[in-house]
Amino acid sequence: MVKSGFPGGMMGSLMADLETNLVTINKGRLKKSELPLTQDDLLIRLFDEVAYVWPRVGYPPLVTPFSQYVKNLALMNVMQMLKGKERWSMITDDIWDMILGKAGRLPGPLTFEIIEIAKAEGREFFEGDPQDNYPDALDKYRKRMNEKHWEAGEDNEELLEYAMHPAQCETYRSGKAKVEFLADVAKRKSEKEKRNIPGSGNETNVPARAFALPTTPQLLNVDVNGQSYRVTVAFGDFVNAVPSQASPSQSPNIANTAISK
Repeated sequence: MVKSGFPGGMMGSLMADLETNLVTINKGRLKKSELPLTQDDLLIRLFDEVAYVWPRVGYPPLVTPFSQYVKNLALMNVMQMLKGKERWSMITDDIWDMILGKAGRLPGPLTFEIIEIAKAEGREFFEGDPQDNYPDALDKYRKRMNEKHWEAGEDNEELLEYAMHPAQCETYRSGKAKVEFLADVAKRKSEKEKRNIPGSGNETNVPARAFALPTTPQLLNVDVNGQSYRVTVAFGDFVNAVPSQASPSQSPNIANTAISK
């Protein structure tokens, strides 16, 4: 169970961040002669950090863009602490805007340490109408959409989306996003094929070596709750057979056993 409240879109963004930052983290750990982290290690740290961060910054609703701010803040905290620095030592301006109330009042109270950091940095909390912080720019983006022959959508929802996320919309509508996605898929397929070339030393699908079972019954000494038992372990169709050679050090899968105290 994920206790941090991650929504699906936030998880997808987080996994992309993990791949990018894990290499950087492990390079730093290598320089300090520390063992590298796995992606699972970092993922659990981030889950725990989101669960820590979220209530302390006022329980912002975990929807775009606030979910990304919470995730990014947790990621930066983990990165900084892995470098031996303090938690909250790197907070971007867009995250501060959320914390300070410039996008609206947060559902919950801020923790004392966040308030103190804001005061120390000379940041002011916003109590007015958050709409005042965002000038009316719909006419500008409507003009751009007309120039590009893009539909504003029913009830202008496409216009609103473009005004909120212009760079992402242009990347998507121009086809650039699809080109970059297909190029990334092709790159990953090529890297996977190279790793699996026989004799390359990078094979990932090497079959496991078969485990050869003994062909004769084996004699084992077993301690059960302080009681010592001599156990004959047979394989295949052997039952109550006498071992030709005792080999207490082996512990294969048991097929049939004959036990004598």
